[in-house]
Amino acid sequence: MEKTVAKSILDAALSMSKPLDDLFSAIDAVADESLKTKLHEHAAYLMRDITLHFIFPIADMYPDLDPER
Repeated sequence: MEKTVAKSILDAALSMSKPLDDLFSAIDAVADESLKTKLHEHAAYLMRDITLHFIFPIADMYPDLDPER
């Protein structure tokens, strides 16, 4: 994958951070604890998948794009 494409994908993946934070905050308002737990788990899966399948592989390919650097 070309670096410019990798950066575009990485930028898009990282841009999901705020909406996911907003999602977690919205889920916190759910009164039913069982449902809240399930929704938190699903949101966490989204975050995990973005990190594992987009951010980490691109950071491995292009260490200079690693957001943790």
